Amino acid sequence: MKKFILLFTFIMVFSAHNATAALVTGDVLAFGAGSYFAMDLNSDGAFVSEEQFAISMFEGIRIGTIQTATGSHSGLPDGSEMPSIDNPWAFSGNTGMHSTTAAITEAAPGVLDFSGWAVHWNDFLIEMGGDPFRGDTGLASIDCSPSPCSTGNSFVLDYFAHVQQTDLSSKGGIQYALHLEGQVSAVPVPAAVWLLGSGLVGLIGFAHRRKAV
Repeated sequence: MKKFILLFTFIMVFSAHNATAALVTGDVLAFGAGSYFAMDLNSDGAFVSEEQFAISMFEGIRIGTIQTATGSHSGLPDGSEMPSIDNPWAFSGNTGMHSTTAAITEAAPGVLDFSGWAVHWNDFLIEMGGDPFRGDTGLASIDCSPSPCSTGNSFVLDYFAHVQQTDLSSKGGIQYALHLEGQVSAVPVPAAVWLLGSGLVGLIGFAHRRKAV
């Protein structure tokens, strides 16, 4: 019975740790009002309001998970898209969505590895991990309140990169910005964990009753 108790205690402690620790795999950056991406279309080094395009959350950014999106196309969103991070949006007369080719992870406190960030637009996959020849780092800054980032905290994320000069989308060389505002959501505890915990409680009770008999 002691082994059952130890295992059950470990599961509960592990679950509680995942719910309160700094960003871990499965945590969701749930963004909302005030979030947008921007393209410096006139190459003046600024992102004026006319170059900012509001985005809304579909699943949000899941830390440590690759999130794909398909179905970008010419024309406006029509419901045929398969998004992951954000809902389909219209840019320059065509439909796009954000996705990742590599998981977003925490590189350091306040810094996220965005080297796998990507845009699907007009049936093009535009890798937005950054152009090192233009000084891009592939890193995003994230400020949480309170700090450090953990479940329930609000956050502001900013990321800057350039479309690769050789990109086939006709947007090569344009500077891109991402600004997200929202809240860090908890890692959902898998149902199997709770079922296992319930089963262990039952076994412990059963063993206790047998011993009493």
